[in-house]
Amino acid sequence: MAALEYRLESEQSNRKIERFFWILAVTGLCDALVFKFEDAAVANIFIGALSLILVIGCARWLEVPWVHIYLDRLFNRLIAPAPNRDDGAESEEK
Repeated sequence: MAALEYRLESEQSNRKIERFFWILAVTGLCDALVFKFEDAAVANIFIGALSLILVIGCARWLEVPWVHIYLDRLFNRLIAPAPNRDDGAESEEK
């Protein structure tokens, strides 16, 4: 009985992963179409960010943790402000 439960869970997990990759592929194709016909760079960035948020949400919903961990890191890098790069000019003045 335990072997059947394991096989069922494995099959369900595989289907969720496959469903996620289908959603990812369709999102990528839709983005490509929008990017081709949209001329405004700001609109492209906005649509790309929305697509990234959608894909992160789908990865969490479909329980694909190894994907949403990396997408969260990417999203945080894109959204986070640039670090303040100080060449040490202030420390030399004091």
